[in-house]
Amino acid sequence: MDLREAGKNRRRRQILDAARQLIEADGRDALSMRRLAEVAQLSTRTLYNLYGAKEDILYALTEESIREVESILAKLAIGDPLDRSRALLTVSIELRCARAGLHKALIRGIELGGGRSREAELVGIAREQHEAVIAQAMDQGLLLRTVSPQLLAHQIVMNYGQTLRLWSRDVFDASQLKAQALHARALYLLAIAAPQARGRLERELESLEPELQTLVRGIDGLSGPLPLVVAARERKHGTV
Repeated sequence: MDLREAGKNRRRRQILDAARQLIEADGRDALSMRRLAEVAQLSTRTLYNLYGAKEDILYALTEESIREVESILAKLAIGDPLDRSRALLTVSIELRCARAGLHKALIRGIELGGGRSREAELVGIAREQHEAVIAQAMDQGLLLRTVSPQLLAHQIVMNYGQTLRLWSRDVFDASQLKAQALHARALYLLAIAAPQARGRLERELESLEPELQTLVRGIDGLSGPLPLVVAARERKHGTV
């Protein structure tokens, strides 16, 4: 890397760090290009030359957070593809919840920005992450090839994206975000699971069920367990 490119990368880092600082301190509306230039100690012209409009900076921050998941998973070195599939979501959720104010603002900001091509690009990056581990699980005989890895990854990512939007609007709390995203993933994978993988996915669903029951009852304005689910579990264990 030559000195000129290194200088550009350093200025890009200054811009993104300053943008995070502003959003976390005062919310997304505080991110004007003029104020960002002041905090980053750069000219507004430099901001536009390196990133473009404010919405482009929001997308850059979001893409960086998606790619950070890959970096963390590489360090964890999880070999089993089903475990890695679960970790893709859990690590992503932990990163977002650790800096909830920032990420909720980013999600809402991207929705308002309406940049369809850029949002599709972000979806594509996340989908490729899931597609790779699903393909590996199929190669190892853990999942059947009933559905293409791309389509299955698409469904998981689209569900997660919608769940994040609800979380960003405070419809879901952190534990509900995790339960909804992981439960949906396990359901999708269970639909094409080979016999040797079914038990572990079923156990995942069972462990997530209480939190998901609470979520569903809360949406319906009710409290307590779901009667039909409880009755089904009691029949399974021979208590009725």
